[in-house]
Amino acid sequence: MKKTDRRFADKMVEAFHTKKMTYARLSERLKLKGFEYTASQLFSIACHGTKADKDLQEAIADILGCLRKDIF
Repeated sequence: MKKTDRRFADKMVEAFHTKKMTYARLSERLKLKGFEYTASQLFSIACHGTKADKDLQEAIADILGCLRKDIF
């Protein structure tokens, strides 16, 4: 992901307005799927271009209701 690629962050803003999805809530949902990420780590992935492995990307896309390629 390039640092200028903000698709994940933009999707989180959209999800907040439609579903009240925050990074903390996303973190809680990921814990149910077996991932241990804090809200700040997820924010870093979304806004600062920190790399996320493919499994994490798939889980985030599933929770947000989109395809992995749409946000990563």
